[in-house]
Amino acid sequence: MNSVYLNDNSGNRVAHPDTIDPVAGSGITITMAVSGTDYEQELVGGQLYAITFISTTSGKRMFASTTGVTSEPANIEWVFAANVTYIFRMPIGKTTLYCESDETTGKAYVRKLAG
Repeated sequence: MNSVYLNDNSGNRVAHPDTIDPVAGSGITITMAVSGTDYEQELVGGQLYAITFISTTSGKRMFASTTGVTSEPANIEWVFAANVTYIFRMPIGKTTLYCESDETTGKAYVRKLAG
């Protein structure tokens, strides 16, 4: 019997994104109105989040980092494919997530997870 385990970006085992338990009223919408422009979102270091980048065009992505200037490829730490929910832990000691999209009018929905 094979088992499949999912991990967050820190290597911790997490529940499947379809079974997430978001904290009520914790939703954040990041609107990326211009492709290639950096946007900032304050998050809580060490907190677990569900992130879903929404795109109407297939193959689009959201790039993210804690160092800023995600338009510089060397700074990209995470890539979120469109229309998939990812479990993401904001690194401890960091509070700003910098992100950009390769699609104009891209949106990301960020939900704080319980636990």
